Amino acid sequence: MAQKRNFPFGKRMDKNQPEIEKALKKHGWTVLRTHAQPGFVDLIAIMKGRILWVEVKSKTGKLTENQKELKAMIERNGGEYALFTSAEAVNGYMREVEKIDSPTKEDCMKTKQEIVLDTVLNNASIVIHKKTGVHDITDRREALLFCRWNIQEAYRHYKDIVNICADTAYFMDKFDINLGDIIPKRMVWTVGKPEGK
Repeated sequence: MAQKRNFPFGKRMDKNQPEIEKALKKHGWTVLRTHAQPGFVDLIAIMKGRILWVEVKSKTGKLTENQKELKAMIERNGGEYALFTSAEAVNGYMREVEKIDSPTKEDCMKTKQEIVLDTVLNNASIVIHKKTGVHDITDRREALLFCRWNIQEAYRHYKDIVNICADTAYFMDKFDINLGDIIPKRMVWTVGKPEGK
């Protein structure tokens, strides 16, 4: 795809970048061009305290090794990274995010604490079901969600407690996760007593 100069530092800009910027803005994001050195993201999108690191590529474009390393670093630290090739790709990404973030009618009847808890559990279950096994998880954010889900399952059902604790301990050690990360102060358990107790 043809490229043009992105003033003032001379970094080349993909021809499809303006349409991607426009699509992000349409979804409520403030979009900043980075004008950065090769290997860094093309755009940083911000909305309500949320930051999305955006790489723009042509439909056949692939990430360079430096870009892959940056993506891994961002995701390892809990950041949100997206590679977009078109406005349609932006719209599809936002639809998937909205499916997770949008409250249902049932959610509207729940307390704020219950909604926070459900969001964590839903995100964790999505992560888990994408994997063929828990030890395939390689991302710290996914491991964190899995550990939170494990702790909740242990409290709710009081079953497979040995396996649950072993898996949780494995990921806490591998990704340097502490107990405060797994059970944040804002999370209030709303379930009853564990089964069998």
